[in-house]
Amino acid sequence: MFERINKLKTIREEARKTVQHSYDGEGREIIDMRVTCDDDFLSAYSVGDKPCISGGLADFLDEAVKPLDVKRGLHINIKGETIDGDERSVYREAFKNFYCRRVADVSAKLTHNLVASVVMLLIAVAILSVYVTMEVLGYNYVVLELVDIVAWVFMWEAVDQFFFERNLLKREYARDCALYAAVITYE
Repeated sequence: MFERINKLKTIREEARKTVQHSYDGEGREIIDMRVTCDDDFLSAYSVGDKPCISGGLADFLDEAVKPLDVKRGLHINIKGETIDGDERSVYREAFKNFYCRRVADVSAKLTHNLVASVVMLLIAVAILSVYVTMEVLGYNYVVLELVDIVAWVFMWEAVDQFFFERNLLKREYARDCALYAAVITYE
């Protein structure tokens, strides 16, 4: 058992060492992105005339950002000879358009999460109040236990949504905001 734990610890340390962190002059984390072919840089679909990055590029960026500290800000340095001057401004706009929508989506999810958590909490409090009233009135023990269980299920769901799901949403929100605000340069 301890051998396995030590092996996992060794693998974790090796993985941490392979992630290279580099920073620009303003302290932002740099993502060096090499583009050998920019045919799939933009999505074939867009809302109106606004360009949008492709899903493949968004997946790449999501993975590239995971080990980084997005609180510092991001600097995406795109290296590739296939990108000309006209495409650079279009690609910058495509980044902004894509991550603007993601920021708005996750922001709405955070609001929904907060409202749902509060509603679940209020329902749990109401059911627990009913439980206390039923106990004072001398209801059957089995009925009381069922009401108690229902109340705690709502309470747990409120806790789960607010403390666990919300934390994941906040991380996603921070990543999307950092990618939206990222400085984009070309080499």
